[in-house]
Amino acid sequence: MPHDTNTSIAVVIPTFNRANTIVACIKSVLSQTYPVNEIIIVDDHSTDNTIKQLNEFEDEIIILQTKHQSGAQAARNVGIKAAKSEWISFLDSDDEYLQNKLEKQISVLNIAEYNPMTVVHGDCYLRNINSDKLKHWQLDKIDGENVYKQLLSKSGTLFPSILTSKQALDKISYLDENVPSYHEWDTAIRLAKYCRFIHIQKPLFIYNIHESTISKNPEVSVEGYQYIINKFKDDIIKFCGDATFTNHLIINSVLAFNNRKNKLGRAILRQVPNRLLKKNILQLFSYLRIKPIYFNKLIKFLLWKR
Repeated sequence: MPHDTNTSIAVVIPTFNRANTIVACIKSVLSQTYPVNEIIIVDDHSTDNTIKQLNEFEDEIIILQTKHQSGAQAARNVGIKAAKSEWISFLDSDDEYLQNKLEKQISVLNIAEYNPMTVVHGDCYLRNINSDKLKHWQLDKIDGENVYKQLLSKSGTLFPSILTSKQALDKISYLDENVPSYHEWDTAIRLAKYCRFIHIQKPLFIYNIHESTISKNPEVSVEGYQYIINKFKDDIIKFCGDATFTNHLIINSVLAFNNRKNKLGRAILRQVPNRLLKKNILQLFSYLRIKPIYFNKLIKFLLWKR
């Protein structure tokens, strides 16, 4: 495919203590079949050898640092604001692009006539760091001019697959730095107010699974999920209905209970109407210290939206 090299792209990579993965991450960007204008690494005050590893690429990357350790969203914002390119692509420092990731995205962006109010995203491969096996993670299709309601109902994007314009990110006043987790869900909801989404239903990157990912911290996951549904509560109810908001609460309480965060799960359930059998069953499970995951058929019922 001929390259439209007039389309400038900055890849923004936040990092913290990723000395063991940052080299493979950067090499996956350098090996892209579509040329990248800027590779911006934003170090969030690493205490390991991350900076030493970065210095090996000093002629090929831009190294920035947050003013104080403040999390991935703040680091991404530093990179976005520093970027001179028109388009921003994200990557996490423990993941890797597939070689034609950006080429595929630019191809569909060309069809969209490079409208800056566009988000191009896609699926990924899952890989456990202890194995070389890849598994295609097929996400729900998030595609079209108006996906706001769909994203209020369920998360459906991954940060390392997102390509969007700096103009669009400026439109939403950049990323919310207070989101504990589910960063891409919050960002996608906010972008969906203004942008068309194009979903490439093929893997664009490799998501490496290991113990230190945010998703491995159940308390942070539950807090992040709750932060987002509380933040967008009015619109969730307005566009999707009370039942959808209640279902979010049920899902998040199940996440808490499955990770033995019973007190946290019960606090979430207080927002659920007492008349619902789902609430009573989950409360009983929590007091008996039974993980809901042990009852798959029952969980399907609990998460079923009426």
